Amino acid sequence: MRTGPWASKISSQHTFGHVVAKLSVSLADPEAEVREKAREVFGQLMQLQQKKQGRSQFTWEEDPERPWRESYAHLITAAEVFGGHLSARQRLSLQEAALEDALSLDGRWVREGGLLVLLSLLGQARALLEEEEIEDLRSNLSALLYNMWRGREVPPEIAALLPSSDE
Repeated sequence: MRTGPWASKISSQHTFGHVVAKLSVSLADPEAEVREKAREVFGQLMQLQQKKQGRSQFTWEEDPERPWRESYAHLITAAEVFGGHLSARQRLSLQEAALEDALSLDGRWVREGGLLVLLSLLGQARALLEEEEIEDLRSNLSALLYNMWRGREVPPEIAALLPSSDE
């Protein structure tokens, strides 16, 4: 992958966190073409990250027994990998963009994706993928999203990003 002079600028700016959040959520898009393009772009970014750290080539996790898990697992992996390598300001930008998605009125997959990015940053997303059926996962995510909308039982890190009732 060729990089230009913009590559180092965008990765050092706080907006990179926003880009990571939006691209992560795209990994769960219901449109296969969008998911594949996001996976391709993230794969290239992950390759660069791995090379920078002196690690071997990156490969995406697969689950042939439960293929519905793959897009969620890819989203979580992307958030975990990049969330751990962002500056404090970039990470805050990532959290804000993911929160925006979680609280949006867009499709369910956008809300679920935003929530999974936030939970990934808290180390709580992988446990949700242990569900046997997609309906169980979606039910758990719906309950968490409802609690966020209502302001109850929200992890403190996420609560800090929620708009106050005065706003």
